Amino acid sequence: MIMIFLANKPINISSNHFAQKLGRKLELKLGYSGTLDPFASGALLMACKKHTKLFRFFNLEPKIYNATIWLGANSPSFDNENISLHNVEELNLKQLQDAFSHFQGSITYTPPKFCAKKINGKRAYELARNNEDFNLNPCVMNVKAKLLYYSHPFIKFELIASKGTYVRSYAQLICNYLNVVGTLSSLQRVSEGNFNKFKEYNAFDSVNLAENYYLGDIKDILLGKKLDISNFSNKKYGIYKINLGETFSIIEINDNISYLLNKIEK
Repeated sequence: MIMIFLANKPINISSNHFAQKLGRKLELKLGYSGTLDPFASGALLMACKKHTKLFRFFNLEPKIYNATIWLGANSPSFDNENISLHNVEELNLKQLQDAFSHFQGSITYTPPKFCAKKINGKRAYELARNNEDFNLNPCVMNVKAKLLYYSHPFIKFELIASKGTYVRSYAQLICNYLNVVGTLSSLQRVSEGNFNKFKEYNAFDSVNLAENYYLGDIKDILLGKKLDISNFSNKKYGIYKINLGETFSIIEINDNISYLLNKIEK
């Protein structure tokens, strides 16, 4: 049975619709780690519903994207919808290099109004499409950007980014710095943290926690009994994964020992 895998989402489909469609094909109820824009393609980490609880224990950062800016194209949503075209003179390579060098590291920005953030219970993109007036709070993204090539009017770049980064907003920062009109015409997510190959992943190995060892009777954990710290090889406070054979558990050692998740299939 497939439990955790990295899927290659195609363009022009929402992450939710893709999960439902793929789930029907695989006869599974699927969840995913983080929304990928409908117009974007690429890496979308997915899992059967009971394994989505593990996502918070995975290393899902940074996220790596390949993106293309289309100079002279203007879109209210900063992507490839409702485009109007304008003349933009060809830029020199030094201008582009300066722009990408300027926007590195920690950057404060405002997310695009056509995004999935909620405003008073409604998605921002729903409000934007209804021409409703609203403001989004500034956010911070941490990025490392690299100019890949420039063939006028297209600029291709790589962005290594923290969770929650809007690549469309990054593209607008570049365009504003260059004082040109432009929009993000294509976007592909290459990887999410440790997940960079389109394949199935082992749940136990994917959990980004130190392994601890229970020295008592393993049935104590399988039966969800109260545990004593003296029976663990590592007695330091923290969160650990415990190998139970065909399954595993995640426990927290503190003043008391608690089960965070128990008897998870690998």
